[in-house]
Amino acid sequence: LTFSADDSAKWTHTEGNIPDGMSFYSWGILSGRPTKTGTFNFTVSALFDDNISVSKNFKIIISSAAPVIESDSKLDPGTDGESYNYELKASGADSLTWELKSGKLPEGLKLDSTGIISGIPTQIGSFKFIVQVNNSYGSNSKIFTLTIKAAAPVITTEELENGKIGESYSAELQATGSKALKWSVSGKFPKGLSLNANTGQISGTPTTAGTFTFTVKVKNSAGNDSKSFTIEISLPDNAVPVINDASLTNPEAGKYYSHQFTAAGINPITWTKTAGQIPSGLSLNKSSGLLAGTPKQSGEFDFTVKAANKYGNDTKSYTLRVTPVIITNT
Repeated sequence: LTFSADDSAKWTHTEGNIPDGMSFYSWGILSGRPTKTGTFNFTVSALFDDNISVSKNFKIIISSAAPVIESDSKLDPGTDGESYNYELKASGADSLTWELKSGKLPEGLKLDSTGIISGIPTQIGSFKFIVQVNNSYGSNSKIFTLTIKAAAPVITTEELENGKIGESYSAELQATGSKALKWSVSGKFPKGLSLNANTGQISGTPTTAGTFTFTVKVKNSAGNDSKSFTIEISLPDNAVPVINDASLTNPEAGKYYSHQFTAAGINPITWTKTAGQIPSGLSLNKSSGLLAGTPKQSGEFDFTVKAANKYGNDTKSYTLRVTPVIITNT
């Protein structure tokens, strides 16, 4: 509003209240954007060069108006998997209500009636939608664009379980960040195991014992992360042979004799004589562990037997006393 008088007049607001959000200037201008409804009575005075002052009372009625959305059509971007909160703004009277008229918000986000878009987005991409704000005097709508960016992955798995040779192994690596992750491994990785590039699943059957230290890397379009892990692959329980036989029965010269050696451990187990002498006429089967035959001479025989497989071996010493044949003359 412009108050008219002689150009030399100096204007002042002397009494009453002008509408909230507006300002009165000494050159006779009342301007601004009212922020509150109501009736405002105030007095302004004009002071002229000859010190003559003239005052006058005024009244302004500020009424409610239909809302106008003021928020920029391009909203602040969000990040997949991270909390998002954005408040839409509009001019107009109080008691505004907001609604989604068409289009779709990113998965995980919602618009409430107060104009706040919030939640944790789980879908990346650029999304367009129309929002409408209403009050008792009317409504206003606007097209918005919201972009959800991919989140760079962070490996959250702390450590991996150890495994055993010959036993099935399975472990799934975990990472935060957007989907479509790609996994890879470098370094000393256990033989017999493999890493699924799409799921982060480590699986297989270990074939070699030892301590294996390797680096796992995961990446997506937003970045990557890497982490070092160690897996210990040990022998399975009761893998190494342990010979069960404490002693042998003694044979008689000239008579058929057999003894079946047995051992705990994982087959196949091979049997060999490593030291000493087996009585002539007897032999030890390498694959079955059967000592059999007809001893041809009497005497005392000391020898050592070894049971072995790919995991280790066990040895034990034995003594066979071959008794002579007793001939009775009548």
